[in-house]
Amino acid sequence: LHHEWSKVIEQLKVESRENGPLTALAYINLFDDVTLFGSLSDYTTQYIHEKITPLLMNPHHYKSKVCGKTPFSFQRFMNAAPTEVLIPSDMGFPIIIEFHMPLTISVRGHVDIDCQTQVPSFTIDAKLVSTNNMHGFVGTYCPFTKQMVATGIKQERVLNLPIKTHVKFDSAASKFKIIMTPFKTNKPIDVLYSSV
Repeated sequence: LHHEWSKVIEQLKVESRENGPLTALAYINLFDDVTLFGSLSDYTTQYIHEKITPLLMNPHHYKSKVCGKTPFSFQRFMNAAPTEVLIPSDMGFPIIIEFHMPLTISVRGHVDIDCQTQVPSFTIDAKLVSTNNMHGFVGTYCPFTKQMVATGIKQERVLNLPIKTHVKFDSAASKFKIIMTPFKTNKPIDVLYSSV
């Protein structure tokens, strides 16, 4: 800076702004009831610099950690439609409606990253199991017996996909290839089960 500007800055006691922490927030609301919230905070540019610089200085060190076979497991559960409704009737009895749709997803397997070739490829061996259950009822309370009189439905589906997925990306030819084959097993596998 020019000498005069330096004097003005000293007299005004102006300081340069320091790098603050990097902050990010995510809020997702699914089906008006399933709420997902995530935050990223307390990551300054200095912290990011300390973590990324060693990776860029010595990428072969991290290659041994990335390449090869790595197991993974992903399980999630959510109630996609939790609904409870209370409706007054002309006779004064409450009509009660309740509906739920719990969903469970499980993906287990391993990722095999091949770094020996000039163009890296990876293979994913995964077993997908998903179960979906829908149950609901409509009813009212009987004033004479003090019990609930209701009718309902329960529907259940189970999906089981034991597949081997081979994914290869050729950057030179700009080709993306996916090959899916079933696992070899000696016993039968129920791929889809449904009951009402």
